[in-house]
Amino acid sequence: MSTLHSSLLFVHVALGAAAVVLFWGPLVTARGGYWHQRTGRWYVSCMVGVSLSGAVMSALALAWPQQWLGGAPDVAQLAQARDTYLFLGYLSLLTFTTVSHGVVVLRAREQRQQLRRWRVLCWPTLLVLAGVAQLVRFLAAGGLLPGIFGALGIFLGLPMLLYCLRASVPLGEWRLEHLGAMLGSGIAAYTAFLVFGAQALFEVRGGLAMSVWFAPGLVGGLAIALLRRRHRRRRGATQI
Repeated sequence: MSTLHSSLLFVHVALGAAAVVLFWGPLVTARGGYWHQRTGRWYVSCMVGVSLSGAVMSALALAWPQQWLGGAPDVAQLAQARDTYLFLGYLSLLTFTTVSHGVVVLRAREQRQQLRRWRVLCWPTLLVLAGVAQLVRFLAAGGLLPGIFGALGIFLGLPMLLYCLRASVPLGEWRLEHLGAMLGSGIAAYTAFLVFGAQALFEVRGGLAMSVWFAPGLVGGLAIALLRRRHRRRRGATQI
């Protein structure tokens, strides 16, 4: 079991590291061009791999905690491991939901009936509910990470769900929704990298750690808001 854990963890970390680099490919290449599409597919593949490996690790650890942890863990260690892997499962859901929504929106474009299928709606719905659960855990037991990622899940999942359920949206709105979903996945990827990777590599602590953790969400949220504002201004100017 330990060999399987090590293998899955290696795949998870390697794909995550590749994803935070590939994230910039579609942003710096010509929209709709060869490299935009190619790097976008690579990025989505890495993020799906990250989410699947995280989900499998979480499921195995929750199903067989003693075998997964090795040795003879006590009750406190088992409880801590359960919370850790539940959180990892939530991060996997957050990752998969954002990238899958971006892909579905791109494929559907103006065909909005495709967005109302249960297999599309279930993911943002689950993300919002899981985000609320993380916030409840934060309020009940403390811990900054459930609060940060719980709020992030609601911030990203609720607009996705509302977009899918709206009867109609302005022409071309799918482009902005696609970009927003991909930026949202980048927020999740970079926040996870900075929370876990940077803390381990650079031993960031205290107030600096908190600012580093919040930075991707603040920058990404501002970028999404500015892009929406610019897009609506352009649309308004076109209609005049």
